[in-house]
Amino acid sequence: MASFINFMAIKKVNFKLVIIIVLISGIFIFIPDTPNTIMDEYENCIKYYQNNEDEVKSLANYVNKIAVEYSIQPKMILSIILFELTKRNKNIRNIENSIISVFTYYRTNNNKWIPDLSIGIPQMKISTALWIKSKFENPSKNYIEYSNYDIYLIVKELNSNETAVIYVAEYLNYLLQKEKQMRLIENINYNEIENEHDNIARIASKYQGGVPLGSNVITKYGEIISMLSENVVITNY
Repeated sequence: MASFINFMAIKKVNFKLVIIIVLISGIFIFIPDTPNTIMDEYENCIKYYQNNEDEVKSLANYVNKIAVEYSIQPKMILSIILFELTKRNKNIRNIENSIISVFTYYRTNNNKWIPDLSIGIPQMKISTALWIKSKFENPSKNYIEYSNYDIYLIVKELNSNETAVIYVAEYLNYLLQKEKQMRLIENINYNEIENEHDNIARIASKYQGGVPLGSNVITKYGEIISMLSENVVITNY
């Protein structure tokens, strides 16, 4: 009997592994080639907009409403979402959702780990969204301690365009406030030392991750977001 149980457990693990391999393979099939230069990536975003103008305009309706509530420039939010839509099409986003579903289905008390994938139109990591939802109190690294239901809800919210935009706005607002506080402590006027292009580029760099608060580093991502925000055809809704 014990041997049979062990056999079934192995089959269950192998089945899970097969599903995951198939889903991950699907990502590599649908994922577009990564451009080499900032201008290439910028132009790819422009092409996506031209081919999906109605979708972007529909999202702009959510963005304009929510940006006012959080005192964020709508063009910054919309540029971030446009970039992420260009990088991760709907097929890839569906596969990522399926991977999370498989992991949560086979999750146990002894093995709570699930991949911290980026979800929805903002391509926001599950751990980051949970951290935002906790009002930035619970460290994002502890996301595996959340229940399956909590993870299900956060994935559902990130897959809803309206609530996904709220998560982007909340995170940008948090970064802006923290950045201004740090500049104030250093007795530096945040708005005087940088032009708008650099302001957006620096905050976007921190939004992507890997750049600490207070840093003047502008990443490739931040530069592209700032360039998109300056394109009035895209952001002037």
